[in-house]
Amino acid sequence: MRLAEEIAALDIMSGGRFHWSAAPPDAESNALPGPFREQLTVLARALSGERFSHAGASFQIPEVQCLPAPERQPHPRPAIWLDAPDGDLARFAVANGHPVVVGPTTTLREIEQAPDLGRHGLSLVRFIHVASRDAQARGAIRAVESPPGGPDLARVAIVGDAVRCRERIAELLERTGADTLIAWHDFATQGFATQGFAARSAGTAGLGAAGLGARAPGSLGSETDGGAIPRAAAAASQRRLVEDVAPAFG
Repeated sequence: MRLAEEIAALDIMSGGRFHWSAAPPDAESNALPGPFREQLTVLARALSGERFSHAGASFQIPEVQCLPAPERQPHPRPAIWLDAPDGDLARFAVANGHPVVVGPTTTLREIEQAPDLGRHGLSLVRFIHVASRDAQARGAIRAVESPPGGPDLARVAIVGDAVRCRERIAELLERTGADTLIAWHDFATQGFATQGFAARSAGTAGLGAAGLGARAPGSLGSETDGGAIPRAAAAASQRRLVEDVAPAFG
């Protein structure tokens, strides 16, 4: 209930633009443990703004109401995004009205093979490196070593100059119908939330809110903190994405 209250407060402060994502403890398995399923159920009911009670295997909650109520009433409540590319968690998300976040190692083909995945909203995380020239971008990526069993960056990353990256992003959004694209410039994936900008797949774009979770639907968020790509190169990529790529979408 405390979490629901904090989400509701942030939704009010952001003018109804707050989005929150969740994943089970063993996110890699895409399984749906009972306690996590129950937590999601309780959270969704709390964010409805209505009084409710709950009697489950893990939680017993007498009649209660989440206050303050979220900005978005009565529907849709603040979105609870699930990190669920496939498996039981993906099926639960589709069946219960949750939008889905798909991580950077999921290929385009895998996304297209699950057409129902984005029924309630789809956010894609992608490694992106925008350089002044295609060759420079490819050289930067060749210097990145994938961990054992890790993804083939050539298959999942968006790499090139601004023109090439615009083309790849447009194709990705069109083929998947994604609402949101989140760009990771640090291929070690350790950095988070420095700035964001909005870019709808339908073709509208504009400046968005800073930070994770505060983006409007259809936003493109940009994140970097150094790592596998040198910090200066990652920062330059982020700047080119904001200045040279995003304006093409709006």
